[in-house]
Amino acid sequence: MTPLSIGIFGAGAIGGYVGGRLTDSGVDVTMVGREALASEIAAYGMTISHYDLPILTVPAGRIDYAADPSALSHCDIIFVTVKSTASAQAAAILAPIAKPDAIIISLQNGIGNPQIIRAAMPRHIVHGAMIPNNVVRGPKGHFHMGTEGDIIMQDAPHMDRLAQIMNGAGLSARLSADMTGVAWGKLLLNLNNAINTLSDLTLREEMSGRAYRKVLALSIDETLSVLKAANITPAQIGKAAPDKLSKLLRLPNFLYQPIMNRILKIDAKARSSMWEDLQRGRPTEIDFINGAVVKLGKSLRHPVPINSQITTLIHEAFENGRSPRLSGKILLNLLGK
Repeated sequence: MTPLSIGIFGAGAIGGYVGGRLTDSGVDVTMVGREALASEIAAYGMTISHYDLPILTVPAGRIDYAADPSALSHCDIIFVTVKSTASAQAAAILAPIAKPDAIIISLQNGIGNPQIIRAAMPRHIVHGAMIPNNVVRGPKGHFHMGTEGDIIMQDAPHMDRLAQIMNGAGLSARLSADMTGVAWGKLLLNLNNAINTLSDLTLREEMSGRAYRKVLALSIDETLSVLKAANITPAQIGKAAPDKLSKLLRLPNFLYQPIMNRILKIDAKARSSMWEDLQRGRPTEIDFINGAVVKLGKSLRHPVPINSQITTLIHEAFENGRSPRLSGKILLNLLGK
């Protein structure tokens, strides 16, 4: 069987982590990303760390990381890992470059990215995928995964082989026939990205505060309500069912902490990708996360005041270029709770 050649377009935190692990396992991988990161990796190689696995060091000589997208022209599979705001631009770049039989996989946060890519690449097979993990990029080519979870990809021809390759590289992967449910199930978890950004705390610090968890619970409840109105059933991502999440989040700390320690592993370094975008001066993905809830609510004339206000607060934070560092209690007050 001919080995698969895998490309990653937009290899930042998530793409770099995935590409680094695949490269370390001997897979033919070409990563494309920013010129600054390409130079950094050429100088230092890649360090791939994980909250529960040994550290991997991949020397620069083994890494194929370029700034020119044409480097992906030979790839059989191309993961798109750019921010949601750049999906249309990424697809427009890839359309004339990717092989006609290349499979394009959207491995991104938010709702609607596969559809955006598919519209610009109608001749290609485009699948959705979901990664629940938090990855933070550090200096000198360091990529750290701080939370657990499985990568879920569309159950389609040839995807089982890709899942096997990824599992062999230490990337826990599985397939699903219901990627719409998976995308919305992931979005329920991503609703915390905005809260984490508004707090300016690590994920562990933020989630240790009951007031912050109440904000997340309110956001989840509102989202589940509008999803029910839209006849969409979110998939379970992780060990807690969607309809149990808000009840769990509202528990007092002495009950919440022991349960969460069993169902979600998270280390002290973990931060949300939205927080990292704010630090790096990049556009926010809020319109593809909480904003997607607002958009769905408007289409159904279903009120979504919690997610609307959170979306507004994030836009203000990105316009100001810094987190407002809101306490959980203040955030609840701003939401009228």
